[in-house]
Amino acid sequence: MNIAPEDALRSFAQAAPSAFVPPPVAAVQAAGRRRQTRNTALVAAIAVAGVTGGVALAGTGTDAPPPQPVPATAGPAPSPDPTSRPPDLDLTTVDWKNVTLTLPPQAGNGCPPGGTVTLREGTPAITDGIRVSVIKLAVGDLTGDGRAEAVALVHCEATTGMHAGPASGGLAVFTATGGAVVGLGWAGPVGENIPGVTVDQGQLVATVEQRRDGTVQQRTFTWDGTTFRQTAGPTAFPS
Repeated sequence: MNIAPEDALRSFAQAAPSAFVPPPVAAVQAAGRRRQTRNTALVAAIAVAGVTGGVALAGTGTDAPPPQPVPATAGPAPSPDPTSRPPDLDLTTVDWKNVTLTLPPQAGNGCPPGGTVTLREGTPAITDGIRVSVIKLAVGDLTGDGRAEAVALVHCEATTGMHAGPASGGLAVFTATGGAVVGLGWAGPVGENIPGVTVDQGQLVATVEQRRDGTVQQRTFTWDGTTFRQTAGPTAFPS
């Protein structure tokens, strides 16, 4: 039997309301609640899995390297103390037969100015072609700084050249500086005999004997900050 298309459509439209019966309202609401419960549980599970995974990654260091210890940085080296130096020698206990010293820097008496002399068993030392001998005579404070200086008779004799011959020299005053014995200055005449020296109230008192005829004088010398200047006694022998 042939049915026209418009008749078939009309028949379906009339039959559709009786073919579809909607479910009860209570059943729809119950199904919705079940879907909501499942969705909530799924979201919670995902959140827990994310937190657990993050903790595991942080603990094992799979995705990021573990923190490295910060190396200790060494502090700057302490600067040397510019005021530190070896303790000064006690010139009263120096062994003057076995000592290294520096002669006074002044020239004019036949000794090498500022020359370094090393004595062994009191034997004269050769410095710059000059034979140098040193004999300590007295110790005392001659500069007013509270420390003792040493007064020594220094003989200097050229060993070569035109000036080889009799010894010259004179009284030298030494001080202790940074563990070394250093010449401070010369006092007294050049080339005369000095049989004795004393330190009296910060002054150097020398007994001077003329080589030519044995005339003896007392002469006093005082430190003025740069040199030992004669302050008492004759300044020359009678001619």
